[in-house]
Amino acid sequence: MLHTLLSIPVLASILEIVWVLLMPKHWVVVLLIVEVFFHVSSAAVVCKSVIDPIAIWLAAIALIGIIVLLFSIIVFQFYHKDFFENQQVCQTLLTCFLECFNYGMRNGGGLGDSLWAYNFKSHVEMWTIRSIVDLLFFVFVNIILLNVVFGVIIDKFGEFRDTKISQDYDRENVCYICGNDRAEISGFTDFNEHITKQHNVIDYWRYIVYLQESEKRYGAQQMSGLQHHVLSLVKKDSFDWFPVGRLLADPKSNS
Repeated sequence: MLHTLLSIPVLASILEIVWVLLMPKHWVVVLLIVEVFFHVSSAAVVCKSVIDPIAIWLAAIALIGIIVLLFSIIVFQFYHKDFFENQQVCQTLLTCFLECFNYGMRNGGGLGDSLWAYNFKSHVEMWTIRSIVDLLFFVFVNIILLNVVFGVIIDKFGEFRDTKISQDYDRENVCYICGNDRAEISGFTDFNEHITKQHNVIDYWRYIVYLQESEKRYGAQQMSGLQHHVLSLVKKDSFDWFPVGRLLADPKSNS
């Protein structure tokens, strides 16, 4: 009973009920939206594509933070008054870093979109240096590093898609018990008949349940040597008793 209550689906249901009872009504809508990611396979794949590469995410964010910090030092030393709200931002190196990270990451043109532009005719030298700084920030942070993060997500999504395609192919064309594919099995018998009659997964599952129930009711002493051997392999999570690579209709497999 306790094991059932502590199972993940039951705990999730209990938390959902508590959430609905205690939280305001508009938060129930949030819960229903979150439910989509657990029950819709395509949404779950997108969610996993973002969550799984978390280590690469953290490494990329740390690298972005280091690069932004270097630019923040330059901005704090020479351009701290160039922000549109120079009385409120970039008063210390920390606030300057936070502003550079905030504006630089969100602006389409990088950090330069949040700084006053110098006039080329009246401030040629300042315009040149600022243009170089703004361009370097845009190239390193907004183009290279951010696209690294996006590329990781896209690659992970493609990996999940390829895995799903491979799993769907195996589910439809490979026997779960013996591991032979449709083309090889079709040379001896019909594939659908093979997976429903000869190597039916449900039949194997029923046999495992039968062995477990027999041991509970009658004890291992009342079981045959073959049954005891198979049950011992099941307890070890071993599939050595499965007819891997063997077909009932193939004379070579039975010889």
